[in-house]
Amino acid sequence: MTGTAKPGPFELWQEAGGDGDRYRELMREHGHLLSPGDEGYGEAPANLPCGWPRKRDEVLMAEVRDQYRDLGLDEDQVAEAMSAARDAGMFDAPAW
Repeated sequence: MTGTAKPGPFELWQEAGGDGDRYRELMREHGHLLSPGDEGYGEAPANLPCGWPRKRDEVLMAEVRDQYRDLGLDEDQVAEAMSAARDAGMFDAPAW
């Protein structure tokens, strides 16, 4: 992906077609997730929001909400899309 911005979590979720395992794989490939053994994993701050499920969910939901807005959805459409994403399990905690 030289010269282009890396895709955001929502774009990767769409690319994964709702498959949670594929989504996490794509998140790792694009540098959004580190796993034990990955370069830099040991140096990452222990207090990142992703280390706390509630905070992680708030950060992820805010990012997805912003991406929906960037697509031009009005607030009612954003609320509907967020509800559909929750129903689809997009914000469920991963089973590492």
